[in-house]
Amino acid sequence: MVRYFNRLGEKLAKYEKLFIIYQFEDINGKPDLDFGELGKVYLGSPDLEKLNSETIRKAKELLNLNSTELAKEIPINSTNLADKGYTNGFKFIANKVPILTNEVKDYLLKYADLEEKDKKELEELSDNLTNNPILPLNYIAEFAKGDKKLAVLRADVDNLGLIFSDGLRRYTISRIATLSRMLDLFFTGYISILINKVSEDYTWKEFGNTSLKTDLIYTVYAGGDDLFLIGPYNLILDFAVELRRKFYKYTANNTDFGISGGIPIVGSKVSLEYMAKISEEMESISKSTIFTKNKQNYLKDAITIFEKSFKYSSEIKGYNTYNQRIFGNKELSKLYKKPQYDNYVNFETILRISNEIAKYMERKDISRALAYRLLSLHRVYVSEDGKIDPVIYPKIFYQIGRNVKNESVRNSLEEWLLRKGYSYGEDSISKENLIRNLDVILSIALMKTRGGKKDG
Repeated sequence: MVRYFNRLGEKLAKYEKLFIIYQFEDINGKPDLDFGELGKVYLGSPDLEKLNSETIRKAKELLNLNSTELAKEIPINSTNLADKGYTNGFKFIANKVPILTNEVKDYLLKYADLEEKDKKELEELSDNLTNNPILPLNYIAEFAKGDKKLAVLRADVDNLGLIFSDGLRRYTISRIATLSRMLDLFFTGYISILINKVSEDYTWKEFGNTSLKTDLIYTVYAGGDDLFLIGPYNLILDFAVELRRKFYKYTANNTDFGISGGIPIVGSKVSLEYMAKISEEMESISKSTIFTKNKQNYLKDAITIFEKSFKYSSEIKGYNTYNQRIFGNKELSKLYKKPQYDNYVNFETILRISNEIAKYMERKDISRALAYRLLSLHRVYVSEDGKIDPVIYPKIFYQIGRNVKNESVRNSLEEWLLRKGYSYGEDSISKENLIRNLDVILSIALMKTRGGKKDG
């Protein structure tokens, strides 16, 4: 059974276009899925050359996957199976996976620090490039910056039951079906476009290479209102923010449609079962997180990494009205552990600070030793509930003054950590919240500047 589903999954993933044929009669040719009296399903390759003509003539429905090409009628006596425009419907599925191409193989053999057995496996996989072999996860990790690690993004839409039951005002079957279809369209149709775009931008930005024509994010599943994706850790971090921004626009800037998720960073040889378990736990943390800003409470719509939860981006304005309307601010504080300080911090800003510190490290303006010293100070002087021991401030000042020679970099670090905090565009983060989250900021910066260390 496992082998059967593996074959089915490979077939779904290897083609950009597929055709689903629903058939109820007994005909020649073995179906890909057989549901007995409920029908049979045939998955055809783009040219349909391998499908029996009788299958096409007797098909009750032919659906085009990930393409909206339709026909006015299905040709009955067509002998050319490659004829275009014969389908009478379409369906989107999120089937994006990294594919091994000659360009990808050449890049990996030239730049990746592969063991001999990995090189041999890569050569064996590349012997049959015409079948579009899927790139194994350990090779996907080789495209990560610095540390060769993967990240999992598991997320779903918040309060979907409430949205369906309470958000439609006039509750009709048509409205329910439309909302359901439109949500599914985002997570099955648009998600593939977004993966393709961010993968292309990433290969150009990180490698200066536009010939690496493959998606770098592996879609375990995406559809309905949730997703489970795997990719190079730094690409997934940026993708999570971009996904939330696009969904915000897709829902007409309606903050009642939030997305909560978790991002564990793991070694490339970690089992998929473990990835699923730990990402589910982190997603649950996001679902139970309450944020406070200017005496206003915000629940959910969060991303969790390293067991800390953040909002997404300053572009997403407002808050989810369901939680306040049903519970009220006072009840929210009773139901969820309310923080003792304003903890509304955008993950996009955390990533931006991490990137700036990583650049300082790459230019040798900041040593890795200093980053580890600052991490040690955080562990000692910042408690789990976010309380900061004031002793940390002179110690940070001493470490920066002693170890950072570049005056401009030194001034920037002192500005962020000791004076005003960090500001960029419409967003800002106080020096207190920056210090509270210094462990996340420095951990990401250290991973990005590590010398390609592998970790199973």
